[in-house]
Amino acid sequence: MAGPIAFSSAKAEDSLVFQVEHHPPFLEIEAGRVSGIFGDTVNQAAAIAGLTIEWQERAFNRIKRNLDDGTQPFCVAGYWKKSTEQDEQWHFSPPIGTFGRSGLLVREADKAAFEALPSIEALFTDTDFIGGFVTDAVYAIPHLELLKKSHNKHLFIASSHDKLAELLARKRIDFVIENELMAPIHKAQVAGGDALAFLSLEGMPAGREAHVVCTKAVPTAILSRLDAGLEVVKKAAQE
Repeated sequence: MAGPIAFSSAKAEDSLVFQVEHHPPFLEIEAGRVSGIFGDTVNQAAAIAGLTIEWQERAFNRIKRNLDDGTQPFCVAGYWKKSTEQDEQWHFSPPIGTFGRSGLLVREADKAAFEALPSIEALFTDTDFIGGFVTDAVYAIPHLELLKKSHNKHLFIASSHDKLAELLARKRIDFVIENELMAPIHKAQVAGGDALAFLSLEGMPAGREAHVVCTKAVPTAILSRLDAGLEVVKKAAQE
C-alpha cells in the first residue's frame, strides 16, 4: 500500500493526519486526492476549522492495528460506534453520515431462496449457505453471535469486500454482508457483477451512523476544532 498521498507544510497545531483506504462511495482516492461521501465532509469541515488534512493511504488491517495501538495521533473517517465504552479508547466526532441499510449481496439466481428466509438468524442456523467475511472487519452487533456459532463453515479472508464480491460471482461463497450503498459498486466493478443482487432480511440493522474516530494522541484542541467544523457542515446540509 502506498505511503502518504498528500503532505502538509502547515504548523503542527493546524494539521491533522487521517489514515484512509480507498472505499467508495465513502472514501475515494484518485490522483492524490481524497473525496467521497465522508472524504468530502472531512475536507469541508477542516477548511472551516482552519485545519490542513494530511491523508495517508493505508490498508484497512493496518489502520485497525494503529487504532488499537493508539500511540499515533491520527483519525479515520467513517467508523461506527458499537458501544459507549469505546469513548474511553477513542474520540468519536459528531455523526458524519450513515453507511446505509445492512443487507446481503448474493447471486441473482439464489435471491429467491434468500428472500424466503424469515430472518438473518435463519440464514445462519437453518441453511448451508456459506458466507464470506473479512477477518478484521467490524460487523453489526446482531450478526456477531450468529457468526461465532457457525464460524467454521464460512470463509474468512484478510483482504477486502471487493475480493469477497469476486469470490461470490465465481460461486466460491454464497453471500456477503454488505450495505445498500456499496452493493451497486460491486455490481459495476466486479467481473460477473451483473449477476449479483442485494436484499435485506428481518433482523438486519438499518443504516448505522458513521463518525470520525481519532486516537487520544490527537491534541484535544484540534479535536474540538474538527468537531466544530463537522457540526457546521452538518447544519448546512440540513438547511
